[in-house]
Amino acid sequence: DIYIKNDPSSPAQRVTHDGREDAISNGITDWVYEEEIFNTHSALWWSPNGTFLAYARFDDIQVPRIEYSVYLDESLQYPKTVHLPYPKAGAENPTVKFYIVNTDNLTNLVPVQITAPASVLIGDHYLCDVTWATKERISLQWLRRIQNYAILDICDYDGAYSTWNCSVSRQHIETSTTGWVGRFKPAEPHFTADGNSFYKIMSNREGYKHICHFQADNDVCTFITDGTWEVIKIEALTNNYLYYISNEYKGMPGGRNLYKIQLNNITNVACVSCELFPERCQYYSASFSKGGKYYQLRCSGPQLPRYSVHSSSNDTELRLLENNTDLYATLRNIKMPRKTLDFIQLHGTKFWYQMILPPHFDKSKKYPLLIDVYGGPCSQKADATFTLNWATYLASTENIIVASFDGRGSGYQGDKIMHAIYRRLGTFEVEDQIEAARQFSKMGFVDDKRIAIWGWSYGGYVTS
Repeated sequence: DIYIKNDPSSPAQRVTHDGREDAISNGITDWVYEEEIFNTHSALWWSPNGTFLAYARFDDIQVPRIEYSVYLDESLQYPKTVHLPYPKAGAENPTVKFYIVNTDNLTNLVPVQITAPASVLIGDHYLCDVTWATKERISLQWLRRIQNYAILDICDYDGAYSTWNCSVSRQHIETSTTGWVGRFKPAEPHFTADGNSFYKIMSNREGYKHICHFQADNDVCTFITDGTWEVIKIEALTNNYLYYISNEYKGMPGGRNLYKIQLNNITNVACVSCELFPERCQYYSASFSKGGKYYQLRCSGPQLPRYSVHSSSNDTELRLLENNTDLYATLRNIKMPRKTLDFIQLHGTKFWYQMILPPHFDKSKKYPLLIDVYGGPCSQKADATFTLNWATYLASTENIIVASFDGRGSGYQGDKIMHAIYRRLGTFEVEDQIEAARQFSKMGFVDDKRIAIWGWSYGGYVTS
Protein backbone atom coordinates (compact mmCIF):
# COMPACT_ATOMS: atom_id res chain seq x y z
CA ASP A 1 0.00 0.00 0.00
CA ILE A 2 0.93 3.66 -0.36
CA TYR A 3 1.62 6.06 2.52
CA ILE A 4 2.58 9.74 2.39
CA LYS A 5 4.46 11.94 4.86
CA ASN A 6 4.93 15.70 4.64
CA ASP A 7 8.27 15.32 6.40
CA PRO A 8 10.17 12.51 8.18
CA SER A 9 8.81 13.41 11.63
CA SER A 10 5.14 13.72 10.67
CA PRO A 11 2.71 10.78 10.88
CA ALA A 12 2.16 8.73 7.73
CA GLN A 13 -1.14 9.17 5.91
CA ARG A 14 -2.47 6.10 4.18
CA VAL A 15 -3.55 6.46 0.55
CA THR A 16 -4.59 2.88 -0.31
CA HIS A 17 -6.09 0.15 1.88
CA ASP A 18 -6.51 -2.99 -0.23
CA GLY A 19 -2.93 -4.13 -0.86
CA ARG A 20 -2.20 -7.85 -0.47
CA GLU A 21 1.05 -9.69 -1.12
CA ASP A 22 1.12 -11.30 -4.59
CA ALA A 23 -2.50 -10.22 -5.14
CA ILE A 24 -3.04 -6.43 -5.09
CA SER A 25 -0.08 -4.09 -5.58
CA ASN A 26 -0.50 -0.32 -5.18
CA GLY A 27 2.36 1.87 -6.38
CA ILE A 28 4.72 -1.05 -7.00
CA THR A 29 4.88 -3.29 -10.03
CA ASP A 30 4.08 -6.98 -10.18
CA TRP A 31 6.35 -9.38 -12.08
CA VAL A 32 5.00 -8.65 -15.57
CA TYR A 33 5.15 -4.87 -15.25
CA GLU A 34 8.55 -4.83 -13.55
CA GLU A 35 10.19 -7.23 -15.99
CA GLU A 36 8.53 -6.43 -19.31
CA ILE A 37 7.03 -2.92 -19.23
CA PHE A 38 8.37 -0.40 -16.69
CA ASN A 39 11.69 -2.06 -15.83
CA THR A 40 11.41 -0.76 -12.28
CA HIS A 41 9.68 -1.73 -9.05
CA SER A 42 8.08 1.70 -8.73
CA ALA A 43 4.65 2.54 -10.14
CA LEU A 44 4.52 6.05 -8.64
CA TRP A 45 4.74 9.30 -10.60
CA TRP A 46 4.89 12.69 -8.86
CA SER A 47 3.74 15.79 -10.72
CA PRO A 48 6.52 18.35 -11.40
CA ASN A 49 5.51 20.54 -8.43
CA GLY A 50 4.74 17.62 -6.10
CA THR A 51 1.04 18.41 -5.72
CA PHE A 52 -0.26 15.25 -7.36
CA LEU A 53 0.81 11.65 -6.93
CA ALA A 54 -0.14 9.29 -9.74
CA TYR A 55 0.02 5.55 -9.17
CA ALA A 56 -0.96 2.25 -10.73
CA ARG A 57 -2.81 -0.60 -9.04
CA PHE A 58 -2.17 -4.15 -10.25
CA ASP A 59 -4.57 -7.02 -9.56
CA ASP A 60 -2.93 -10.47 -9.88
CA ILE A 61 -5.66 -12.49 -8.17
CA GLN A 62 -6.60 -14.40 -11.33
CA VAL A 63 -3.03 -14.79 -12.62
CA PRO A 64 -1.67 -18.38 -12.52
CA ARG A 65 1.19 -18.98 -10.06
CA ILE A 66 4.52 -20.65 -10.44
CA GLU A 67 6.30 -22.12 -7.43
CA TYR A 68 9.98 -22.48 -6.72
CA SER A 69 12.14 -23.23 -3.72
CA VAL A 70 14.49 -20.72 -2.12
CA TYR A 71 17.24 -21.84 0.27
CA LEU A 72 17.63 -18.83 2.55
CA ASP A 73 19.72 -20.05 5.45
CA GLU A 74 21.89 -23.07 6.19
CA SER A 75 20.23 -23.36 9.60
CA LEU A 76 16.83 -24.02 8.02
CA GLN A 77 16.05 -27.68 7.38
CA TYR A 78 13.49 -26.88 4.70
CA PRO A 79 13.48 -24.33 1.91
CA LYS A 80 10.90 -21.60 1.52
CA THR A 81 8.46 -22.01 -1.35
CA VAL A 82 7.80 -18.84 -3.34
CA HIS A 83 4.43 -18.48 -5.09
CA LEU A 84 4.71 -15.93 -7.89
CA PRO A 85 1.93 -14.67 -10.20
CA TYR A 86 3.45 -15.44 -13.58
CA PRO A 87 1.28 -15.29 -16.72
CA LYS A 88 2.44 -17.28 -19.71
CA ALA A 89 1.30 -16.81 -23.31
CA GLY A 90 -2.50 -16.90 -23.43
CA ALA A 91 -2.88 -17.08 -19.64
CA GLU A 92 -4.78 -14.59 -17.49
CA ASN A 93 -2.93 -11.29 -17.23
CA PRO A 94 -2.96 -8.87 -14.28
CA THR A 95 -5.51 -6.07 -14.55
CA VAL A 96 -4.35 -2.49 -14.08
CA LYS A 97 -6.07 0.64 -12.81
CA PHE A 98 -4.64 4.15 -12.68
CA TYR A 99 -5.24 6.81 -10.02
CA ILE A 100 -4.14 10.35 -9.15
CA VAL A 101 -4.37 11.78 -5.64
CA ASN A 102 -4.08 15.44 -4.63
CA THR A 103 -1.65 15.65 -1.71
CA ASP A 104 -2.37 19.28 -0.73
CA ASN A 105 -4.65 18.05 2.06
CA LEU A 106 -3.20 14.89 3.60
CA THR A 107 -6.18 14.49 5.94
CA ASN A 108 -8.52 14.05 2.99
CA LEU A 109 -6.76 11.92 0.39
CA VAL A 110 -9.21 10.90 -2.33
CA PRO A 111 -7.68 9.00 -5.27
CA VAL A 112 -9.34 9.79 -8.60
CA GLN A 113 -9.35 7.00 -11.17
CA ILE A 114 -8.53 7.61 -14.83
CA THR A 115 -9.93 4.77 -16.90
CA ALA A 116 -8.41 3.47 -20.10
CA PRO A 117 -10.02 4.53 -23.40
CA ALA A 118 -12.89 2.36 -24.61
CA SER A 119 -10.83 1.15 -27.58
CA VAL A 120 -8.47 -0.74 -25.25
CA LEU A 121 -10.95 -1.56 -22.48
CA ILE A 122 -12.70 -3.97 -24.85
CA GLY A 123 -10.02 -6.60 -24.15
CA ASP A 124 -6.78 -7.36 -22.31
CA HIS A 125 -4.49 -4.35 -22.23
CA TYR A 126 -1.45 -2.79 -20.57
CA LEU A 127 -0.60 0.59 -19.12
CA CYS A 128 2.78 1.14 -20.76
CA ASP A 129 3.83 4.76 -20.13
CA VAL A 130 3.08 7.63 -17.74
CA THR A 131 4.49 11.11 -18.44
CA TRP A 132 3.71 14.40 -16.72
CA ALA A 133 3.48 17.14 -19.37
CA THR A 134 2.92 20.02 -16.92
CA LYS A 135 1.95 20.28 -13.27
CA GLU A 136 -1.72 19.73 -14.22
CA ARG A 137 -1.47 17.74 -17.46
CA ILE A 138 -0.52 14.08 -17.72
CA SER A 139 -0.24 11.63 -20.60
CA LEU A 140 -0.93 7.90 -20.35
CA GLN A 141 -0.20 5.30 -22.97
CA TRP A 142 -2.33 2.17 -23.16
CA LEU A 143 -1.55 -0.87 -25.28
CA ARG A 144 -3.76 -3.74 -26.40
CA ARG A 145 -2.40 -7.13 -25.40
CA ILE A 146 -1.82 -8.00 -29.06
CA GLN A 147 0.49 -4.92 -29.03
CA ASN A 148 -0.31 -3.63 -32.52
CA TYR A 149 -2.58 -0.84 -31.23
CA ALA A 150 -1.60 1.84 -28.71
CA ILE A 151 -3.31 5.03 -27.63
CA LEU A 152 -1.78 8.07 -25.92
CA ASP A 153 -4.34 9.82 -23.72
CA ILE A 154 -3.74 13.40 -22.50
CA CYS A 155 -5.65 14.35 -19.33
CA ASP A 156 -6.07 17.78 -17.70
CA TYR A 157 -6.96 18.62 -14.10
CA ASP A 158 -10.25 20.39 -13.48
CA GLY A 159 -9.77 22.23 -10.19
CA ALA A 160 -13.43 23.21 -9.90
CA TYR A 161 -14.53 19.59 -9.66
CA SER A 162 -11.24 17.93 -8.59
CA THR A 163 -11.42 15.60 -11.58
CA TRP A 164 -9.25 14.72 -14.57
CA ASN A 165 -10.63 15.23 -18.07
CA CYS A 166 -9.27 13.10 -20.91
CA SER A 167 -10.72 14.54 -24.12
CA VAL A 168 -11.05 12.34 -27.20
CA SER A 169 -9.61 15.26 -29.20
CA ARG A 170 -6.33 14.77 -27.35
CA GLN A 171 -6.05 11.03 -28.01
CA HIS A 172 -3.22 9.89 -30.30
CA ILE A 173 -3.44 6.42 -31.81
CA GLU A 174 -0.40 4.45 -32.96
CA THR A 175 -0.77 1.20 -34.89
CA SER A 176 1.37 -1.31 -36.74
CA THR A 177 0.25 -3.46 -39.67
CA THR A 178 3.50 -5.44 -39.86
CA GLY A 179 4.17 -6.31 -36.22
CA TRP A 180 4.06 -4.57 -32.86
CA VAL A 181 4.12 -0.90 -31.84
CA GLY A 182 7.50 0.50 -30.80
CA ARG A 183 10.60 -1.55 -30.12
CA PHE A 184 9.66 -3.14 -26.81
CA LYS A 185 6.72 -0.81 -26.14
CA PRO A 186 5.53 2.58 -27.47
CA ALA A 187 8.14 5.32 -27.02
CA GLU A 188 7.61 7.96 -24.35
CA PRO A 189 6.50 11.47 -25.40
CA HIS A 190 8.70 14.51 -24.75
CA PHE A 191 6.53 17.56 -24.12
CA THR A 192 7.39 21.19 -24.72
CA ALA A 193 7.44 23.42 -21.63
CA ASP A 194 3.84 24.59 -22.15
CA GLY A 195 2.61 21.02 -22.62
CA ASN A 196 0.86 21.90 -25.88
CA SER A 197 2.98 19.74 -28.16
CA PHE A 198 5.31 16.77 -27.90
CA TYR A 199 7.93 14.77 -29.78
CA LYS A 200 7.86 10.99 -30.00
CA ILE A 201 9.81 8.22 -31.76
CA MET A 202 7.59 6.30 -34.17
CA SER A 203 7.89 4.22 -37.33
CA ASN A 204 7.69 6.26 -40.53
CA ARG A 205 6.15 4.98 -43.77
CA GLU A 206 9.36 3.15 -44.64
CA GLY A 207 9.38 1.43 -41.25
CA TYR A 208 12.32 3.28 -39.67
CA LYS A 209 12.05 4.77 -36.18
CA HIS A 210 12.16 8.58 -36.38
CA ILE A 211 11.04 11.61 -34.39
CA CYS A 212 7.52 12.91 -35.01
CA HIS A 213 6.11 16.22 -33.72
CA PHE A 214 2.50 16.31 -32.47
CA GLN A 215 0.23 19.09 -31.30
CA ALA A 216 -1.53 17.91 -28.15
CA ASP A 217 -5.00 18.45 -29.65
CA ASN A 218 -4.24 17.13 -33.15
CA ASP A 219 -3.49 13.55 -34.18
CA VAL A 220 -1.47 14.61 -37.25
CA CYS A 221 2.29 14.43 -36.77
CA THR A 222 5.24 15.83 -38.69
CA PHE A 223 8.46 13.82 -38.88
CA ILE A 224 11.52 15.96 -38.20
CA THR A 225 14.10 13.24 -38.94
CA ASP A 226 14.27 10.86 -41.88
CA GLY A 227 16.52 8.26 -43.46
CA THR A 228 17.39 4.56 -43.65
CA TRP A 229 18.70 4.64 -40.09
CA GLU A 230 16.98 4.93 -36.71
CA VAL A 231 16.66 7.34 -33.83
CA ILE A 232 17.43 5.34 -30.70
CA LYS A 233 16.40 7.78 -27.98
CA ILE A 234 15.40 11.39 -27.38
CA GLU A 235 17.80 12.66 -24.72
CA ALA A 236 16.59 16.22 -24.09
CA LEU A 237 14.19 18.87 -25.32
CA THR A 238 15.03 22.55 -24.76
CA ASN A 239 13.40 25.72 -26.07
CA ASN A 240 15.64 25.75 -29.14
CA TYR A 241 16.97 22.24 -29.70
CA LEU A 242 16.07 18.59 -29.46
CA TYR A 243 18.96 16.23 -28.64
CA TYR A 244 18.79 12.60 -29.70
CA ILE A 245 20.89 9.45 -30.12
CA SER A 246 20.89 7.75 -33.53
CA ASN A 247 22.86 5.20 -35.55
CA GLU A 248 23.01 7.36 -38.69
CA TYR A 249 26.78 7.92 -38.71
CA LYS A 250 28.52 5.88 -41.43
CA GLY A 251 25.42 3.67 -41.79
CA MET A 252 26.43 1.43 -38.89
CA PRO A 253 23.42 0.06 -36.93
CA GLY A 254 25.64 -0.81 -33.96
CA GLY A 255 26.88 2.76 -33.51
CA ARG A 256 25.39 5.47 -31.30
CA ASN A 257 26.05 9.21 -31.60
CA LEU A 258 24.52 12.35 -30.10
CA TYR A 259 22.80 14.76 -32.49
CA LYS A 260 20.93 18.02 -32.06
CA ILE A 261 18.25 19.50 -34.31
CA GLN A 262 17.12 23.13 -34.30
CA LEU A 263 13.38 23.22 -33.63
CA ASN A 264 12.60 26.31 -35.73
CA ASN A 265 14.73 25.04 -38.62
CA ILE A 266 14.69 21.24 -38.76
CA THR A 267 17.17 21.22 -41.65
CA ASN A 268 19.80 22.43 -39.18
CA VAL A 269 21.04 19.12 -37.75
CA ALA A 270 24.47 18.60 -36.22
CA CYS A 271 26.26 15.54 -34.89
CA VAL A 272 27.69 16.60 -31.55
CA SER A 273 29.85 13.52 -30.94
CA CYS A 274 30.74 11.96 -34.31
CA GLU A 275 34.13 13.58 -34.78
CA LEU A 276 35.21 14.14 -31.18
CA PHE A 277 37.24 10.93 -30.95
CA PRO A 278 36.35 9.07 -34.16
CA GLU A 279 38.62 6.06 -33.58
CA ARG A 280 38.05 5.71 -29.87
CA CYS A 281 34.38 6.59 -29.51
CA GLN A 282 31.43 5.62 -31.71
CA TYR A 283 28.95 4.44 -29.09
CA TYR A 284 27.61 7.29 -26.96
CA SER A 285 24.86 7.97 -24.47
CA ALA A 286 24.09 11.22 -22.67
CA SER A 287 22.42 12.63 -19.55
CA PHE A 288 21.19 16.23 -19.40
CA SER A 289 20.78 18.52 -16.41
CA LYS A 290 17.33 19.87 -15.59
CA GLY A 291 16.70 22.58 -18.15
CA GLY A 292 19.32 21.11 -20.47
CA LYS A 293 22.09 23.64 -19.78
CA TYR A 294 24.72 20.92 -19.26
CA TYR A 295 25.10 17.29 -20.25
CA GLN A 296 27.27 14.31 -19.48
CA LEU A 297 28.58 12.54 -22.57
CA ARG A 298 29.44 8.88 -22.09
CA CYS A 299 31.56 7.09 -24.67
CA SER A 300 31.31 3.30 -24.33
CA GLY A 301 33.53 2.18 -27.18
CA PRO A 302 34.88 0.72 -29.35
CA GLN A 303 38.03 1.65 -27.43
CA LEU A 304 38.26 2.52 -23.72
CA PRO A 305 35.26 4.40 -22.29
CA ARG A 306 35.48 8.14 -21.71
CA TYR A 307 33.09 10.34 -19.68
CA SER A 308 32.91 14.13 -19.83
CA VAL A 309 30.67 17.12 -18.99
CA HIS A 310 29.71 19.63 -21.69
CA SER A 311 27.92 22.95 -22.03
CA SER A 312 24.84 22.85 -24.26
CA SER A 313 25.36 26.43 -25.44
CA ASN A 314 28.39 25.55 -27.58
CA ASP A 315 28.98 21.84 -26.80
CA THR A 316 32.44 22.54 -25.39
CA GLU A 317 33.90 20.09 -22.90
CA LEU A 318 33.94 21.56 -19.40
CA ARG A 319 35.39 18.67 -17.45
CA LEU A 320 36.83 15.24 -18.14
CA LEU A 321 35.27 12.88 -15.61
CA GLU A 322 36.94 9.61 -16.59
CA ASN A 323 39.60 8.84 -19.16
CA ASN A 324 40.52 5.32 -17.95
CA THR A 325 44.21 6.18 -18.04
CA ASP A 326 45.07 3.57 -15.41
CA LEU A 327 43.09 0.90 -17.24
CA TYR A 328 44.89 1.75 -20.45
CA ALA A 329 48.25 1.31 -18.72
CA THR A 330 47.13 -2.02 -17.24
CA LEU A 331 45.82 -3.41 -20.52
CA ARG A 332 49.06 -2.61 -22.33
CA ASN A 333 50.62 -5.49 -20.43
CA ILE A 334 47.79 -7.93 -21.15
CA LYS A 335 47.22 -9.92 -24.31
CA MET A 336 43.87 -8.53 -25.33
CA PRO A 337 41.62 -9.84 -28.10
CA ARG A 338 40.52 -7.55 -30.91
CA LYS A 339 36.94 -6.81 -31.88
CA THR A 340 35.87 -6.25 -35.49
CA LEU A 341 32.53 -5.17 -36.99
CA ASP A 342 31.49 -6.06 -40.53
CA PHE A 343 28.52 -7.26 -42.54
CA ILE A 344 27.47 -10.03 -44.90
CA GLN A 345 24.69 -10.13 -47.48
CA LEU A 346 21.69 -12.42 -46.92
CA HIS A 347 18.50 -12.31 -48.99
CA GLY A 348 19.83 -9.17 -50.69
CA THR A 349 20.11 -7.35 -47.35
CA LYS A 350 23.08 -6.23 -45.23
CA PHE A 351 23.33 -7.99 -41.87
CA TRP A 352 26.01 -7.06 -39.34
CA TYR A 353 28.23 -9.26 -37.23
CA GLN A 354 31.09 -8.84 -34.79
CA MET A 355 34.08 -11.08 -34.20
CA ILE A 356 36.27 -11.23 -31.12
CA LEU A 357 39.65 -12.27 -32.50
CA PRO A 358 42.32 -13.84 -30.28
CA PRO A 359 45.55 -11.99 -29.44
CA HIS A 360 48.16 -12.19 -32.20
CA PHE A 361 45.45 -13.17 -34.67
CA ASP A 362 46.94 -14.42 -37.94
CA LYS A 363 44.51 -14.64 -40.86
CA SER A 364 46.74 -17.24 -42.53
CA LYS A 365 45.94 -19.67 -39.70
CA LYS A 366 42.67 -21.43 -38.88
CA TYR A 367 40.80 -20.91 -35.61
CA PRO A 368 37.83 -22.63 -33.95
CA LEU A 369 34.66 -20.50 -34.07
CA LEU A 370 32.09 -20.10 -31.30
CA ILE A 371 28.89 -18.28 -32.23
CA ASP A 372 27.45 -16.32 -29.30
CA VAL A 373 23.74 -15.83 -30.09
CA TYR A 374 20.75 -14.07 -28.59
CA GLY A 375 18.53 -13.47 -31.61
CA GLY A 376 15.41 -12.19 -29.82
CA PRO A 377 13.10 -9.54 -31.27
CA CYS A 378 14.81 -6.12 -31.42
CA SER A 379 18.07 -7.52 -30.06
CA GLN A 380 21.51 -6.34 -31.11
CA LYS A 381 24.76 -8.20 -30.47
CA ALA A 382 27.01 -6.55 -33.07
CA ASP A 383 27.83 -3.11 -31.70
CA ALA A 384 30.65 -0.63 -31.20
CA THR A 385 30.97 -1.04 -27.43
CA PHE A 386 34.08 -1.86 -25.41
CA THR A 387 33.25 -5.02 -23.51
CA LEU A 388 35.11 -7.43 -21.27
CA ASN A 389 33.04 -10.60 -20.90
CA TRP A 390 33.10 -14.35 -21.39
CA ALA A 391 33.64 -13.91 -25.13
CA THR A 392 36.81 -11.87 -24.61
CA TYR A 393 37.97 -14.38 -21.99
CA LEU A 394 37.46 -17.33 -24.35
CA ALA A 395 39.15 -15.60 -27.27
CA SER A 396 42.15 -14.77 -25.07
CA THR A 397 42.59 -18.03 -23.19
CA GLU A 398 41.34 -20.62 -25.68
CA ASN A 399 42.69 -18.97 -28.84
CA ILE A 400 39.33 -19.09 -30.58
CA ILE A 401 37.10 -16.64 -32.45
CA VAL A 402 33.79 -15.66 -30.85
CA ALA A 403 31.27 -14.24 -33.32
CA SER A 404 27.81 -12.70 -32.92
CA PHE A 405 25.41 -12.05 -35.77
CA ASP A 406 22.25 -9.94 -36.04
CA GLY A 407 19.86 -11.50 -38.54
CA ARG A 408 16.16 -11.09 -39.18
CA GLY A 409 14.28 -10.10 -36.05
CA SER A 410 17.11 -7.92 -34.74
CA GLY A 411 16.59 -4.24 -34.03
CA TYR A 412 17.65 -0.75 -35.07
CA GLN A 413 17.62 -1.47 -38.82
CA GLY A 414 13.96 -0.85 -39.65
CA ASP A 415 10.72 -2.71 -39.11
CA LYS A 416 11.13 -4.88 -42.20
CA ILE A 417 14.02 -6.71 -40.55
CA MET A 418 12.66 -6.56 -36.99
CA HIS A 419 9.11 -7.64 -37.83
CA ALA A 420 10.25 -10.51 -40.07
CA ILE A 421 9.76 -12.89 -37.12
CA TYR A 422 6.41 -11.48 -36.02
CA ARG A 423 4.32 -14.54 -35.09
CA ARG A 424 7.15 -16.66 -36.50
CA LEU A 425 9.50 -17.06 -33.53
CA GLY A 426 12.05 -19.79 -34.04
CA THR A 427 12.10 -19.54 -37.83
CA PHE A 428 13.96 -16.83 -39.73
CA GLU A 429 16.22 -15.79 -36.85
CA VAL A 430 17.39 -19.41 -36.53
CA GLU A 431 17.80 -19.87 -40.29
CA ASP A 432 19.90 -16.71 -40.50
CA GLN A 433 22.26 -17.87 -37.74
CA ILE A 434 22.77 -21.11 -39.68
CA GLU A 435 23.41 -19.28 -42.94
CA ALA A 436 25.79 -16.86 -41.21
CA ALA A 437 27.72 -19.83 -39.81
CA ARG A 438 27.99 -21.23 -43.34
CA GLN A 439 29.42 -17.96 -44.59
CA PHE A 440 31.80 -17.71 -41.63
CA SER A 441 33.02 -21.24 -42.33
CA LYS A 442 34.16 -20.13 -45.78
CA MET A 443 36.42 -17.44 -44.32
CA GLY A 444 39.98 -18.60 -44.69
CA PHE A 445 40.85 -18.20 -41.00
CA VAL A 446 37.89 -20.26 -39.67
CA ASP A 447 38.29 -23.99 -39.01
CA ASP A 448 35.06 -25.31 -40.55
CA LYS A 449 35.43 -28.57 -38.62
CA ARG A 450 35.29 -26.81 -35.25
CA ILE A 451 32.25 -24.52 -35.11
CA ALA A 452 29.90 -24.36 -32.11
CA ILE A 453 27.02 -22.17 -30.93
CA TRP A 454 25.82 -21.15 -27.49
CA GLY A 455 23.29 -18.75 -26.02
CA TRP A 456 21.29 -18.10 -22.88
CA SER A 457 17.68 -16.96 -22.40
CA TYR A 458 16.26 -16.44 -25.91
CA GLY A 459 19.70 -17.38 -27.22
CA GLY A 460 19.36 -20.80 -25.60
CA TYR A 461 16.06 -21.21 -27.42
CA VAL A 462 17.73 -20.31 -30.73
CA THR A 463 20.52 -22.86 -30.21
CA SER A 464 18.01 -25.64 -29.59
